[in-house]
Amino acid sequence: MKNIAVYEGHMNMIMNLAADPNDVRWTIIPTTDEFGSYQISDYDGYRDSSLTGLFYLNESGLVILNATTAPNGEDPISTSGLYIADLETNGNRTGAKLLVVREFSIGLASLSNKVLIMCYEFLTKRFGCGFVLTNFLYIVRFVLNRYLSKSYIHMKRNDNP
Repeated sequence: MKNIAVYEGHMNMIMNLAADPNDVRWTIIPTTDEFGSYQISDYDGYRDSSLTGLFYLNESGLVILNATTAPNGEDPISTSGLYIADLETNGNRTGAKLLVVREFSIGLASLSNKVLIMCYEFLTKRFGCGFVLTNFLYIVRFVLNRYLSKSYIHMKRNDNP
C-alpha cells in the first residue's frame, strides 16, 4: 500500500492490497477522530454497516468511495486518515495514509476596489507600469497568496489578463 494525496471530492481511490477480502481486517484512524479507530471489516466477512457508504472491498483492496475531510450526511467519519490492513493468513500488517486536500479559491471579484488599487499602486512603483498591466491578475493573486493569506489561491486557466 502507498500513501495517497487527493483533492476533496475525488472518487473511488483504492488502497491496493491484493488479497481475499475475507482474509483482511481493515481499520481506519480518521483525521476527524485521531484518538479512535474504526473497524471497516473483519476476517469473517463482517462489515461495519455505518461505514458502507464510505468503502467497498474487493480482491484488489479497499475502495474509498469519496475523499472527505469531515463527516458528511450520515457518514460518521472522514475518509482521510491512516488505513491499516491486517492479514489473517500470514499475520502481516501494513498501513497507508489518505491525505485529502480541500481546494480553496479566492476570486478577484470578491476583493474590494481598495485592495486592488493598493496592489496596483505597490506593483507599479516596484516593477513599472507596462509589466504590471500585462500581468496584473497573476501578480495580484501571487501577492495576496504570498503576503496577505496563507491559503492557496486557485488560478484558473481562463483568468488570462
